[in-house]
Amino acid sequence: FKAVNFTSFDMLHRTLIQVSGVDGNTERFLAGALAGITATLMCFPLDVVRTRLMSRTRGPHYGHGPFSTLAGMLRHEGVAALYTG
Repeated sequence: FKAVNFTSFDMLHRTLIQVSGVDGNTERFLAGALAGITATLMCFPLDVVRTRLMSRTRGPHYGHGPFSTLAGMLRHEGVAALYTG
């Protein structure tokens, strides 16, 4: 999560500086907010897959590994299943 957050912050911060021409608090705030959103959108599905693998008592079972579980969730439940709590 932190690696995605820091990397996306740096990329977004550089882009915002290029667009606005200013390196101010607004650019840092926007870069931080957008980096947090990006990291959450990328990492939350992996946490859902990990939780499915760890708790075999709830929900359908699609395999024994992360890739087969991810593929089964996408195939049978759709993308929205990756963002359920």
